[in-house]
Amino acid sequence: QAVSNDDQVNRSESPVAPRPAAIPNLAVISDDDPELAAAMQAARDTLDGARHRWLAATPEEREAQYFIKFFIDTGERREFLWLSPRHWSPFRIEGILLNEPRLATDLKAGELVDVPIERIADWLIRLPERTDGGYTLAVLKSRGRGVRDSSEAP
Repeated sequence: QAVSNDDQVNRSESPVAPRPAAIPNLAVISDDDPELAAAMQAARDTLDGARHRWLAATPEEREAQYFIKFFIDTGERREFLWLSPRHWSPFRIEGILLNEPRLATDLKAGELVDVPIERIADWLIRLPERTDGGYTLAVLKSRGRGVRDSSEAP
């Protein structure tokens, strides 16, 4: 089974290190869920386009609008978490962890984390007029599980 932390995150105004305060919204999902696997594959297939948009964005837009969902395997379970990217190469994303892990207890919200591209599960760009990405969120929303809408993601 996997745990998805699709929490609402409130970030402070600090430009250096946002201090998130997560409101629990936990979804336990099956490891062999074909619909979520397809959503994660769609997110990975479009990730490079999202990276190019991030590279073209201003630092303010990057911090406020771009979010990456990744997973960590913690023994028998997989936990999904969100980060705000600070450095993004074709192979790795480094960013600020936005929610408090429940299983990966060696990590804390607000810390800098480094994630290989292979562990990316989704991406989200929140624009004033629409939200792009959020493939896994759409699946969870369609089932009435996890987040109620993409505004409750990071």
